[in-house]
Formats: sequence, structure tokens, C-alpha cells
Amino acid sequence: MGVLGIELVVKIPWLGLGAVVVLVALMRVPYCPAAPLMLVAATVAGGIAHEATVPETVTIAWTLPHLVTLVWSDLWRALSGRANAIWQYPRGWRIWF
Repeated sequence: MGVLGIELVVKIPWLGLGAVVVLVALMRVPYCPAAPLMLVAATVAGGIAHEATVPETVTIAWTLPHLVTLVWSDLWRALSGRANAIWQYPRGWRIWF
């Protein structure tokens, strides 16, 4: 999202900076979904100014998951991560320790 935002500021500066201003202003409002509202506002503003276009077709590409090969260092990370994750559970859920 950050890269897309920077690209928007570089390509269309008035729209990108306006979106940043709207985002910062909306983040100050409690319980306001600032990011989705900013995206809608930037899309509407870009559409009105004919700076943003809607794609003619939308396609969905399905792919299979990639095969990942493990190495020995992954085993240590997995074991130490699980032991650390146990402490994140509520007290009644602890199985070990």
C-alpha cells in the first residue's frame, strides 16, 4: 500500500497529496475507518478529474501453492517460536509450563 501511495504521489501529485491530507485528517476521528474512506475519496476524485480509469476487464488467476524446502535453521525457529507463542495464550489455555 505504501508503494502504491508513493506511486500515486509521483504520478498525480495533487491527488496523492490530497489523499494523504484526507487520510491524516480522518485518522484523528475516533473509530473512523480512515483508509477505506480515503481510498473511496481518492477514487471518486480521480474519476471526476479523469485522472484514474477503471480497467475494462478483471481477471482472476488461480495458482497452486509453491513447494518450500526446509533447512535445519528453520527447525530451531519453529521450536523457539512455539515456546514463545504459548505465553500469548490466556492463563487457562496454557498447556505447558
